[in-house]
Amino acid sequence: MSNALKIVQSQKMVLTPQLKQSIELLQLPTADLLETISRTLEENPFLELPEDSGGEDSPLRGSPESEAQAPRHEEEPDSATSAPLNDMPPEVDLVHQPWGMPEGDDDYSPIDRAVSLTTLADHLHEELGLLRLDPDISAKAAFLIGELDDDGFLPISLEEAARDFERITSTGPAAPEQWQEALRVLRGLDPIGVGASSPQESLLLQLESRIQFCPPEERKIHELAEKAIAEHLQELARKDFSRLKKCLGCSDEEVRRLYDCIQSLTPRPAALYKSSPTLYVIPDVFVRRQAGRWEALLNPATVPPVRINERLVRLMSAQGNRSKEMSGCLTAARTFTHSVNQRFETILKVAQAIVRRQQDFFSRGELALTPMVLRDIAEDTQLHESTVSRAVNGKYLQSSRGVYEFRHFFSSHVSSASGQAVSSKAIRTLIREFVEGEPPDRPLSDSQLAALLAGKGFAVARRTVAKYREQEQIPIASLRKKIPL
Repeated sequence: MSNALKIVQSQKMVLTPQLKQSIELLQLPTADLLETISRTLEENPFLELPEDSGGEDSPLRGSPESEAQAPRHEEEPDSATSAPLNDMPPEVDLVHQPWGMPEGDDDYSPIDRAVSLTTLADHLHEELGLLRLDPDISAKAAFLIGELDDDGFLPISLEEAARDFERITSTGPAAPEQWQEALRVLRGLDPIGVGASSPQESLLLQLESRIQFCPPEERKIHELAEKAIAEHLQELARKDFSRLKKCLGCSDEEVRRLYDCIQSLTPRPAALYKSSPTLYVIPDVFVRRQAGRWEALLNPATVPPVRINERLVRLMSAQGNRSKEMSGCLTAARTFTHSVNQRFETILKVAQAIVRRQQDFFSRGELALTPMVLRDIAEDTQLHESTVSRAVNGKYLQSSRGVYEFRHFFSSHVSSASGQAVSSKAIRTLIREFVEGEPPDRPLSDSQLAALLAGKGFAVARRTVAKYREQEQIPIASLRKKIPL
């Protein structure tokens, strides 16, 4: 078989650098976009901001954390009608509030607003340093602090800790009593329960510290709670109150009080030191009521007026400076500005399509959420589904009902008795309302919830109710049971 050269004509999709840049900018969250624009402004001399946009309110003057931001929350308003944006209180007026620098404070730095989180280890080492201890005991207690896991438990035995300590410090073996004393010191630090080997032991340590200081009339309840944790933990977890009363020999009132006492404890001592700072988002879109309809408008604080530096372009042309490097920078600048503008046009187009379909939601709330998928918005906007997916990823809108991610409005549908499609999120909201109104001693089962939904005209299977309940992070009926007052 001989080799031969042939010309074959074919078609294939090619991802150009310009298209790749547009895709990357479209899927960026607003904070990341502002950081990207700031970096590009520094690198490309042909890009600039208008002189009148360099004030403190500009999203590109300062760090992204100092911009017009709103904490993500979802709360019901007092009325369904949105107030004009300028009538909003200053703490939520994201356009006109100067977040970057407090008035009259020239020495202010955005770093001052950063949240500094103290770790459990830092807190314990600080406490340990305030105690007057034998240096050997203090060193061993500090070593045990370093062995704690993320929940504040000590996952290794004292024998293992002693061997590791001797290997690391090259010291001789210490008496077991010294390690016992170091563990006692560790467990005496705040929070109580730290250094325990399990959640059960941590709860017992906390109760032991309370019994020493509780009034005599409360001592019996604490002792019953201690016995319940030590001997009947499975009954507590299952909320088997009948068996608890029988095993402990106590009344309904005593079981309720000991259960309240146990619930006030912290199974994992490090829980308070694992919380993350409040995450802030920048709304890309405002939803306002105009002429009786809800409309989507771009947040001006997130639309930086990046433009080509025409003076530099004219200067380069006048001097005949057409170097390859300068020409490449000019081409990159024009491509970048086009991609940025295209990003905001796409986001606004998608937001407007979402708001048009969700008019009832902004007026009446979650129960009026219209079923919607990406394909619906793609058909409305004449965009590809993948483009719509990138446009809604990490984007938020602010309305009178709160700040919502674009993806919040996408959900599957459930058919009602009338044949009308209802959003699955509306069904989940109904389930949560039913659970919140259920009798505390007789929580509703999944079958009962399905029957209640059927009474509202929604034919939902029991297994579907269970799925929606789990999505709402609602425990099963037996774990929601409470002792009536």
